[in-house]
Amino acid sequence: MVRTSDGLGQEQVITRMQGDVLARSWSSDGNYIVIEHHGIDPNSPGEIWVVPLKSSEAPHLLMRNISSFGTDLSPDGRWLAYTSEESGRLEVYVVPFKPQASPADVLAAGRWQVSTEGGNQPRWSPTGKELFFANPSGTTLYVASVKLENGKFEHSNASKLLDLPLHPAWDFYDIGRDGKIYMSSYVGRQSSPLTMLLNWQPAGK
Repeated sequence: MVRTSDGLGQEQVITRMQGDVLARSWSSDGNYIVIEHHGIDPNSPGEIWVVPLKSSEAPHLLMRNISSFGTDLSPDGRWLAYTSEESGRLEVYVVPFKPQASPADVLAAGRWQVSTEGGNQPRWSPTGKELFFANPSGTTLYVASVKLENGKFEHSNASKLLDLPLHPAWDFYDIGRDGKIYMSSYVGRQSSPLTMLLNWQPAGK
């Protein structure tokens, strides 16, 4: 569902699908939302769908064989980073983003593998000049320099950026518009006991 950010009005249902639907990116022109779809069968591979917002187009399948939390649209809306384990382990790939393309058309237009020793959760920098990703175990963050000119995609070998703190297994970091890295960390169970005060009254009452 989608609604205005000021909280006014009602939610608008933009698509209904069996299984889990995760909104991953919103195109820079505001016309499309890129979603991950994971069916009821937990062993089935995920998919990337494009959901139009301002046209009469219907949602349609863009990519197959993708993994959770591994989809991100570049700031200019022309490139899509995603994660797949079709090679036998999680790796990060980039393909051109054309909202009306079929899965066959997407792969025919070219695909680039950015990670070489496993990768997951790709995130673009706000300038589109860097692509971040974590290793499959989520213990290290890497970054690759990216060059996007004249419809061509070029990237450097990824380099280690930093070791990651203990965190939950789900989506745990993002790159802000200021270029800073924001991440959640796991807080273990505290050893101090819980104290409950019964029949508490505010001071003076």
